[in-house]
Amino acid sequence: VRSQALRARDSGAAPPTVVVTGAAGFIGSNAVLALLEAGYRVVGVDNFSRGYSETVKTLEQEAKTDHYAHAGGFKFYQVDLGHGKDFAGILLQEKPLAVLHFAGVAYAGESAREPLRYYWNNTVNTMKVIEAMSAADVKNLVYSSSCSTY
Repeated sequence: VRSQALRARDSGAAPPTVVVTGAAGFIGSNAVLALLEAGYRVVGVDNFSRGYSETVKTLEQEAKTDHYAHAGGFKFYQVDLGHGKDFAGILLQEKPLAVLHFAGVAYAGESAREPLRYYWNNTVNTMKVIEAMSAADVKNLVYSSSCSTY
């Protein structure tokens, strides 16, 4: 994936765009920084149900520093993936190369107490991400497992 950003930079083309869902969370925000480091333009999406607006402010500031000057920048949308048409609109507008999907909930005890919430957030919303990707002709998806895996 890094080679595509490098090829774009070397040819003078605009850097490819990658969308990161859950961008305000721990894994998503670190993925944003890694993608910027690799030279990508990054579009972050989060509804702040678990992530933090302060994290997005930090990402926006970091993306503007000299360290990431070679990258294509960072843009953020506050969107709930449960509103699939909103997410599809972002994909149609931004035309990303890929979606890195980190927007999920992952607490084992809570999932036992609130199974429907977990089903809707982790399963139904992921289906909506895939449907939006199909509508926008985005073919590459990276889907992360839960934090308990790490």
